[in-house]
Amino acid sequence: PHECIFHYKGWPSTGLPPAEDDPKPGLWAIRCGAYKAHYVTMCSQMQRFGDSRCSSHRAADEDHVDKDPDYYTLSSAPIIQDPPLLYNVEHDLAEMYPLDPKSSEYLFVMATMQRAKKMHEATLTPVPNMNAKGSDPSTAICCDKDSQSKYPQHPPCTCNPENFDVFVCKPVYADQKQAEKEQVVV
Repeated sequence: PHECIFHYKGWPSTGLPPAEDDPKPGLWAIRCGAYKAHYVTMCSQMQRFGDSRCSSHRAADEDHVDKDPDYYTLSSAPIIQDPPLLYNVEHDLAEMYPLDPKSSEYLFVMATMQRAKKMHEATLTPVPNMNAKGSDPSTAICCDKDSQSKYPQHPPCTCNPENFDVFVCKPVYADQKQAEKEQVVV
């Protein structure tokens, strides 16, 4: 298990590891235990409902992960959070109430996260930005380019079709009668 999970989106404009003042750092968030820190945020759906935390600038093409033009019109440009937004996600699942950056809890947790971030960044090795290559199939990383003919019900480049049809858990029934009807013991 990992002590921290690092959430990336995009490529640092200054390369790896990114410079402290990189306007596009690549690393957007870190989750360590009960806490999640956001270094960069971007709004999509919520700004049309009046979310004032969103940037009024629209996102650039390179900041989108999909090619949905409707999504483009809703997305704001990335917002560098300085100081980072910090949430206790065990108490605030929706990440609506960031901790006060002046609080002792914030200062202690962010010091721990900054150490984890520095240690993580020291392990990074520069690699080609595969997202920047676009959707050209000839540049795709694919373990089986013929998988679509073998497994037409699964996405292209399926390596492990057995992972798509895995039984996860029994259905949850609201009452005992429905469970008995399905001949399931609850």
